[in-house]
Amino acid sequence: MIVCCDQAENAAALDAMLLAELTEKTGRTTRNAQTISLAFAEKGVYAGGLLAQTMFESCYMELLSVKKEFRGRGIARQLVEAMETHVRTLGLHTIHLTTQDYQAKGFYLKMGYTCIAEVTDLPFVGTTRYYFLKRL
Repeated sequence: MIVCCDQAENAAALDAMLLAELTEKTGRTTRNAQTISLAFAEKGVYAGGLLAQTMFESCYMELLSVKKEFRGRGIARQLVEAMETHVRTLGLHTIHLTTQDYQAKGFYLKMGYTCIAEVTDLPFVGTTRYYFLKRL
């Protein structure tokens, strides 16, 4: 029987099961997970930010955005470079991310990321999702 349940309880149970399997198969007892949260402000005004998650020896950049009125000033580049610097201090080896065709494909290419895959009509018909990777 499938039922709706408390999200936090379900997440904790799934996490425990998957961590036990990880330990059994690899000997690892932790994922070394950490959230990276960076913001850029100018004269006290929030201009943009970046969120990323680390796990094992890699980092997944989840969100990056700069307000329109602050774009073209290198803020996104500074945020990504700060994240990359932090990731290196953690001893991680890769950063991966996704972007849409209407977002920042060219930006990530200029930042040294490699497009490793693209999927059309994801997450909706008429758009393409790009998967990027950078080895540190």
